Amino acid sequence: MSTIACINATSRTLTYLIGQSLSEPSPPEIRAIVRSESRFLSKLPPSILQSGKIPPQLTVHEYSKYSDTAPLIPILAGVQTVYVALGINDNKLTTLNQDVLQALVSTLAASKPGNTPRSPTKIVLLSAFPVLPSRLSLIQSGKAPFMERFLHSSVVNNQYMDLIRAQSFLEKQSLWLDWTIISPGLIVNDSSPAELDGPDATFSLVAEDSSSAADAEPRPISYTRLARAMLLAGNDSDHVGKYIVPMPTGRNVQFGWQAMEVQREVFSNFLFSQVLPAATTWIAFGIVCAAGGYAYAVR
Repeated sequence: MSTIACINATSRTLTYLIGQSLSEPSPPEIRAIVRSESRFLSKLPPSILQSGKIPPQLTVHEYSKYSDTAPLIPILAGVQTVYVALGINDNKLTTLNQDVLQALVSTLAASKPGNTPRSPTKIVLLSAFPVLPSRLSLIQSGKAPFMERFLHSSVVNNQYMDLIRAQSFLEKQSLWLDWTIISPGLIVNDSSPAELDGPDATFSLVAEDSSSAADAEPRPISYTRLARAMLLAGNDSDHVGKYIVPMPTGRNVQFGWQAMEVQREVFSNFLFSQVLPAATTWIAFGIVCAAGGYAYAVR
């Protein structure tokens, strides 16, 4: 029986991944690494918890102190694939995503058999809001559209740079570690399972630097299919060391903008953390200046 581990397993995509894995005829052993076990269990589909009990194939491990890798060593022992979900954090100065990957890589390096050139464990990484290398080079060179450069200079500089540096750190381990980074386009809720999981709701995995990816228009993909894409990448050696874009195919892939989870999160975060504080500051400054001018004029 194969063994997989899920870091940040509370994320929506990884809960879907765990559910799909447990529904297989011969489910793997799954080790879920979370900050809070109770919060993780509350997010699992009811069908997974049999009579309120955790399935025997699933073990839950609470772990959040990434500066101490000792607890990770027994958790990751014998694991073939580690699925990691990196996310957006509210702390502007956070390095959480980098800390997660550095702890994971350090643990795998320490447990790698001395007589083998490569680790037997593969990492499949999902970045919540990835900045693909091709887009990042355009942004840094000033060739991207103004609004994209503006958003990245104000938002990515604080929060998404943690994602970029974490991905860059993982890329540097290619000499001894197999990894794949999943770079979804638009993510939507699974609000209509019959439509999403119908016979036409399929997808393909395409390398980000390929011509087909460059020519393709970003299209929505559901959490269900994104979880399938991660599982497929974990079992497919053709996509090692690459950024992979899951591309929906078929006719049942069009969704309304109100369902775009990632875009809504990014916009809300930008609005409340950047625009409103700046607008409030300028309004207050204007009021003070106007009051000062009025006081000077009447004096």
